[in-house]
Amino acid sequence: MADTVILRGFTATAPQLRTLPTGIPVVNFRLASTPRWFDSATNSWREGQTSWYTVCAYRKLAQNIAASLTVGSPVLLTGRVRTQQWQREDGSQGASVEVDASSIGLDLTFGTSTFSRTVEHSGTQSRTQNNATILSKDQRSQRAMCVSE
Repeated sequence: MADTVILRGFTATAPQLRTLPTGIPVVNFRLASTPRWFDSATNSWREGQTSWYTVCAYRKLAQNIAASLTVGSPVLLTGRVRTQQWQREDGSQGASVEVDASSIGLDLTFGTSTFSRTVEHSGTQSRTQNNATILSKDQRSQRAMCVSE
């Protein structure tokens, strides 16, 4: 069974984008989530234990994550959680928590952001900046050449 969760945390590793043998883009990164609260008795902020998650996403979401997030980005995400049990070399048991993200966004509690919609044309993606004109296919090709050099 996979439960749907909402997580708030910070990207702990750079998103790694790769392509599956089927041609589907997939991205993976680690997310750290630490509860924080104000303790009025001590008049200071307190932190709880950090929970670590491996996050993966597919297709268009994977490409957008790879283009948008860096280490330390504050994010909110929704996804399906699953745990993986495994055995260490010393024989002890370990567990990891993985989340298949269905949506993700920056946590605006920590700053501002600008949104750029991705538009797909004939299997390629281009971005519009603040509702600016969509680039022609030739302009996209030229821009892609500049980015890859």
